[in-house]
Amino acid sequence: MSDLPQQIVSKLVITAALYLMSIVYALVMIATSKHRAALPQMAILGLLSFLGWVTLNYWVISGFLNSPSVLLYGAASVVLLLVWGAFLARSVATQHDATALFLVCFGLGLTLFITIVQLIALLTPDWRTPTQGIPVLYTMTLNALVGLFLAGAGGNMLWRERRAQVLAAGAKKR
Repeated sequence: MSDLPQQIVSKLVITAALYLMSIVYALVMIATSKHRAALPQMAILGLLSFLGWVTLNYWVISGFLNSPSVLLYGAASVVLLLVWGAFLARSVATQHDATALFLVCFGLGLTLFITIVQLIALLTPDWRTPTQGIPVLYTMTLNALVGLFLAGAGGNMLWRERRAQVLAAGAKKR
């Protein structure tokens, strides 16, 4: 990390902090919901989410810097994301609604926290420079899109169940 330029370190630290805040938010929402029994499994999913997505960000950054270890970082991030995907699939199969709630809260939290930080950064003159602000804001925007995707996936998982309930209730009324 000491070999990386200042804006890259800022990018990694800010991104990791935002992912961590979003995971904590999602876990708090699980703990305060009727799905609190799934909290240990969601904590593992949160840890894998943090490791996989932050490693992917580090891989992208090292690729832009032509790091000699870019293939190693790429392999590590692909393996972690495959493990994350497999555990996510297992969580969906065993704790469907809790996993959907986790994805919605994690994704919306990530998008919301990133948007707040971006607005604050835009008001700070030092963050408007091409060397500091633009790479960080670009990375945060990309991660906000990841958050929207994850929230949408979780929302679709919840909607499928609710749709079946609404259709069943409508059929009973006739």
